Amino acid sequence: KKKKELTISVSTGEDFVGAVNTTSELHIKQAQQCVTRVISRASHYTRDASYQLEQCAKLEGMKMSIGQPDLHPGKGYPIGATLVSQGIIYPYLVGNDIGCGMSLIQIPLDANGVSEQKITRLASQLKHLDGPFKNYCADSHGSTAHIEHFIQQLLAKPLKQWPVGSPDCPPCDINAAKQIGLDLSHFNDGLGTIGHGNHFAELQCVERIENVELGLELGLDKDSCYLMIHSGSRGLGDYILDRHISEFNTKGLEATSEAYAKYMMLHDNALQWAKRNRFLIAKRFLQDLNMDILAKSANDYRHFPQLRKKRVRFAEEVGNDDDDDDDDDDDDDDDDDDDDDDDENEEHEHESNRNNTAAVNVKINDEKEKENEKTKKTTNNEKSEKDDKNVNVDKNDDEKDKNNGLVATNETSANRHENAEIKANDPQSVESDANKDAVNKQKDDCWFIHRKGAAPSDQGFIVIPGSRGSFSYVVKPKPKSYSGFSVAHGAGRQWMRSKAQKKMSRWYPNPKSLSRTDKFRSIVICENKELMYEEAPQAYKNVDDVIEDLKHFDLVDVVAVLKPLITYKTRTPIGK
Repeated sequence: KKKKELTISVSTGEDFVGAVNTTSELHIKQAQQCVTRVISRASHYTRDASYQLEQCAKLEGMKMSIGQPDLHPGKGYPIGATLVSQGIIYPYLVGNDIGCGMSLIQIPLDANGVSEQKITRLASQLKHLDGPFKNYCADSHGSTAHIEHFIQQLLAKPLKQWPVGSPDCPPCDINAAKQIGLDLSHFNDGLGTIGHGNHFAELQCVERIENVELGLELGLDKDSCYLMIHSGSRGLGDYILDRHISEFNTKGLEATSEAYAKYMMLHDNALQWAKRNRFLIAKRFLQDLNMDILAKSANDYRHFPQLRKKRVRFAEEVGNDDDDDDDDDDDDDDDDDDDDDDDENEEHEHESNRNNTAAVNVKINDEKEKENEKTKKTTNNEKSEKDDKNVNVDKNDDEKDKNNGLVATNETSANRHENAEIKANDPQSVESDANKDAVNKQKDDCWFIHRKGAAPSDQGFIVIPGSRGSFSYVVKPKPKSYSGFSVAHGAGRQWMRSKAQKKMSRWYPNPKSLSRTDKFRSIVICENKELMYEEAPQAYKNVDDVIEDLKHFDLVDVVAVLKPLITYKTRTPIGK
């Protein structure tokens, strides 16, 4: 058998004369028509991250594989990436923490009166954020039956004006979920919990307002403090991914299949569950500070009258964190890939550059792209006026839209085509050639944006967090197809968790020395020493570089810069 030979020719500048291999990898990629790019200038990313992005580009139906400025390698697929596919959704790319995102909340605490002594006192009051929400309430607020009823109502009914001034959050479809084998009540213990990984609750103040006009539009108050909540669907999202992998492994699901419909039912329930999770985390945090949400709905806390305190204004960024590195009980960090390759990656960093996951159903029409972008900007401006003082973004959402161009909205039913509505579980629907053609057309009309460590850029204001020792940024994204209608949602890791733990434990043998940040003297509450090391600011890239890249590529307008005061991770040591 003749061995294949490889010949490398080096010239001094003359024209090449010889045969050209037309079946090279480059030509294969071109035939697949998948655009691959990294949006980066100041930030950096490793060779492994670039390789994972290229591998995603080879998946069936993939049309765009885009690295955001916070790009870094994950467990088999990149974090800080936007992946657009046609006709097929990939739950494995969506990840295990569906709906992970950030909520930004204005609270009635005067930033001008927050001294270092007061911050220390407030931090000492935060003692009830770990463990199931029902246990926290049962201690002093009501019977177990009342609490279980409250949680049931919280899931089953719309969450009124969350955030305040926004449309109601849809209810979880509990009955539909049960019909396909999911009992949401099994995950009640995780509801209202932060989790581990890169999730947190952080008290912040406004360092400066960069754009006064946009600040007024959003309703930012430089004299107020804010609470940022970063968490997602916890064990529920993990269950949904495990369920998919057990049956399909890492394969994608065709948009006309019954399996796709079932997955989307689970996915959409996880989105709404995640929003309520952040709602309850905020409640617990503020209750410890003798503040709380003013309830306005059937979700009213009538059984817990002491929870009705000062009114708090909310602004939410919903999202597929992820970093989605959170499991129900354990740290399941999707950021980490192969630690053995970490040092090698650092040697091959490129000039260019954290998790949430999203899959958003979209349509593409290149001929009307510019017109559509203009329409989307107008729509977003109108939406911002309606939302008033709220930040509203989904990172882990699957959403559909009928407009021309690559777009994404919050209306999950908008992409239903009346002339091609095919029921995948109806045998008669695929009997004729005409119906087969209709099924294929319906599949081709379905486009999905998988956001892993990225946030939508077409849904108004969002907040981009830094590490616990750096600034966070409130920005107004600009919806552009160049970035897959997405932007970065954080700083992105530069060290794998094992490397961070190794380095930081050597530099700081006593983890308590990290409970005050060097830059801001802000307080970090984390009694899990492994997590304290893994989530050290040094383990993350410079969020300022990420923001500069987004500005350079004209993807965001920076509205304000937020400074951390207290970052809460957990008071539970590892193993408890």
